[in-house]
Amino acid sequence: MDPFIVSTSLDKPGAAARKLIRRHVMRGKNRRNERIPGLTLVGGRPILLPRPAAEKLTATALEGNDENEQSHKRRLLTPAHPQHQLTGADFALTRFADSVEPYMLELVLGYFATVKQSLFPVQMCVAAHPNDSIWFHYLEEDAVYFHALMWSAQSYFDWLRLSSVSPSPLSLHHMAKTLEGLRQRLYEGSPLATSDTTIAVVSTLIMVANLLGYSKSANVHMDGLRKIVMLRGGLASLDDNPLVQLKVCRSDLTTALVTGTKPLFWSDLNTARLVTDTEPSVLDHVTPPPPDLARYWAVFGLSCPQLSVLEIDPRLCEIWCDLRMFCGCANWGYYTPEKVEPDWFQEILYSVEYRLMHPSFPPTEPFNETMRLGLLAVSTTVFLQTATIKVRFEALTTGLRDSLLRMDWSGHGQKALRPWLLFAAGFAAASDVDDYWLMPLLRDALQQAGLDSWEAARAFLKNFIWVDIVHDVEGMMIWEKAVGWNI
Repeated sequence: MDPFIVSTSLDKPGAAARKLIRRHVMRGKNRRNERIPGLTLVGGRPILLPRPAAEKLTATALEGNDENEQSHKRRLLTPAHPQHQLTGADFALTRFADSVEPYMLELVLGYFATVKQSLFPVQMCVAAHPNDSIWFHYLEEDAVYFHALMWSAQSYFDWLRLSSVSPSPLSLHHMAKTLEGLRQRLYEGSPLATSDTTIAVVSTLIMVANLLGYSKSANVHMDGLRKIVMLRGGLASLDDNPLVQLKVCRSDLTTALVTGTKPLFWSDLNTARLVTDTEPSVLDHVTPPPPDLARYWAVFGLSCPQLSVLEIDPRLCEIWCDLRMFCGCANWGYYTPEKVEPDWFQEILYSVEYRLMHPSFPPTEPFNETMRLGLLAVSTTVFLQTATIKVRFEALTTGLRDSLLRMDWSGHGQKALRPWLLFAAGFAAASDVDDYWLMPLLRDALQQAGLDSWEAARAFLKNFIWVDIVHDVEGMMIWEKAVGWNI
């Protein structure tokens, strides 16, 4: 039975539900703005400064001396514009596509003020897309999209309140309205059947289904989404609406990870390497490796020389280069007013994720497969995993576990990578189900590397693939669990 086909009451939410929504909408609004750390360039590389020094940060301090490097920075990083804080007044003159009750207005406000920003923390490092207002227009133009957004927002707040995937009557009401309108549109051959709003609605169905654990329904919706996109002329038909294209690709990649299958839109995308040897590499934004990792950096440096030490597949080396440069730019964007350019963010997401999910290596190449799965585990936490409702990608976590347990760690290069790969497995686990095998290995790896404090471990891990806003808090929790683990 399809879990989404329901009928339910149209009653308004109770006072407790309305209070919950208001509390989440207003979270952080009445607090003083905390001063974030600044950055300066010392010896050509950025370092974190104490908080008082952040006031002295200027645009000129972020500029490099090389003209080509400045040009490359401007392409990947862009000054952020002040973000307008939404209030109820923003919707006073809005004519929504369907009749609106007061609680719905609070849900819309809650979605744009809370849910949208909290789903993917890395977006705080990325500049707002110039077309971001399309979501407001869709609320005014399309009743099916309106109820899809109501459903996703209500489901999110239900989960925060109950820590359960069980849908509330309000969530079920908006889900039923969404499916009813969508089916009518598709079965009656409406001109809107292949519209951008319809594609956005189906992508929302897939996202919520994956978050709530309805993987079979997500797979069915994904097959339908592919048919709609193909009728439009393929993924390229969405090039002029990159935000909807991003929703489609995130749906495709997440569903593939949940179901353990290959993504559907691999052939539709240009997944060529994004960082070439001849481009300026924005090395000011990349932390140099410590002396004991010099050999490792010679293998995986941005120039990607001959892979004679670890014999890593060149495709993985190129993905590493792209990811590491993105992480440097993302960390830079988190601490400074310069944000990652949104179009480049989408390019790197598509390029990295689809390249990592397409190949797999045979048993005769265990280190290549371990590296592929480790890179995939970490990159999914950056690009695909939501911050609040964690999705466990079973095939990925199981494959990474088996690869790590089979690995021979006797080589110097493998030992250098071992702690980071085990942290990658910790990020991918999304629960404590893997603790029994992971924590003893991680504790041993930390002891061998002499990483006896979180500060030392974090400094070590930041030389690999690491985005502060995504990995710092969870990384510290994994470290604390590992060092305190008793067999």
